Amino acid sequence: YKHPPVNNLVKSRLTQCSAKCPKWWIGDGTCDKNCLNAECAWDNGDCDLTKIPRLAYLHVRKTGGTSLHKYLALMYASYGGNVCRIFSFDCNPCSCGYWDPNAKRNGLGTGMNACTIINRSQIDSETKCDGCVDDVIKHNCHYVELHHWDITLADSLRKIGFKIITMLRHPMGLLESSYNYEAFARHGQSGQIPGYTP
Repeated sequence: YKHPPVNNLVKSRLTQCSAKCPKWWIGDGTCDKNCLNAECAWDNGDCDLTKIPRLAYLHVRKTGGTSLHKYLALMYASYGGNVCRIFSFDCNPCSCGYWDPNAKRNGLGTGMNACTIINRSQIDSETKCDGCVDDVIKHNCHYVELHHWDITLADSLRKIGFKIITMLRHPMGLLESSYNYEAFARHGQSGQIPGYTP
């Protein structure tokens, strides 16, 4: 979106703005999709994503990176960005992995399901994500978490303009958390990730 804020906006003059967009939401620092129209002054810049790069977070297993994903997803959601999460295994139910406190007011259900889930199963321990880049484009993802994929998917997104970040720590020094793939795999999830050699 390219709608910068207007200085000294007089909200009382927005007489055509829908009741679904209370005037106090306009320009409050949170992007509201109900206010993202000319009648509501395009939420007075709250949804301006022009200075925020598209970002892919390569969530490497055993790094404890789930908290970083939560913060990044919430930041992009607060600016009105489309948050996506690509799982490398079958998960049902799948979660967005973060709580969006503005989801309800934006008509996105509960705070834990306010993102787009892209689910791909691995076949024969391959980490290739067939069609994932096309899905990221289709869903207009501004931020995407690559949940336990390898660098090839991140590189494919880099080639279409995404910035790539990851978090690395010494994996052998960490206890496995319930968020790690291995914990899910022990409970009957299909697909495998290639073996890890320290």
